[in-house]
Amino acid sequence: MKQLLLKISLLLLVLFHSACSDDDDCLNIEHLDQLSATAKQWYVDPALGNRDLIDSNGITQTLVVAHSDEYIVPDAVEDDCGNIYGSFDYSVSFMPSLSAFSFNIKIHGSGISEDDFYLLMNIYYANGAEKKARYDFNTRKSHDNQAQISILNEWQVLNHTYQNVMEIKFTPTQIPSDIQKIYYAQSFGIVEYIDNSGVSYQVEY
Repeated sequence: MKQLLLKISLLLLVLFHSACSDDDDCLNIEHLDQLSATAKQWYVDPALGNRDLIDSNGITQTLVVAHSDEYIVPDAVEDDCGNIYGSFDYSVSFMPSLSAFSFNIKIHGSGISEDDFYLLMNIYYANGAEKKARYDFNTRKSHDNQAQISILNEWQVLNHTYQNVMEIKFTPTQIPSDIQKIYYAQSFGIVEYIDNSGVSYQVEY
């Protein structure tokens, strides 16, 4: 009987040790670092400033960088293995000077979940309407059904070719001025957008 109890105790000890040392309970720091680096490549270079914008009808306006900010929490999450990982939120807003809407881009990363590495594109219209599209850096897919998002190796705008460009295609509506497509380039931000009437607005490099 004593030998049986001893064997049961040893078995419970082994099971307990295995549960405590399960790698699934530990943050995958290497993978999180890769996701963080990928997400931060889509930050907009603050030195670029406002840009000239010309549409396919020849009308020129300014694409104003209305806001740019980053907020970092160095110790957002801690696992059972003693690993600590932070989070970050980057945001930048673009406002066409002659249009009644603005673009807001948020890039988020956090060790709380692998799904927490994403780029969120919001369009705010003056009438209170809003569009959004979210790209997941972990799955490399669009996160919702409002838009289809893909990464293009390159995209030419006027006389300049941009590398690594996010193409965002929204579900078409019946409103001609609604934005249908956005092209967002690494480090540069928005370089082109197209409305439902087919008018293209391109940034002059």
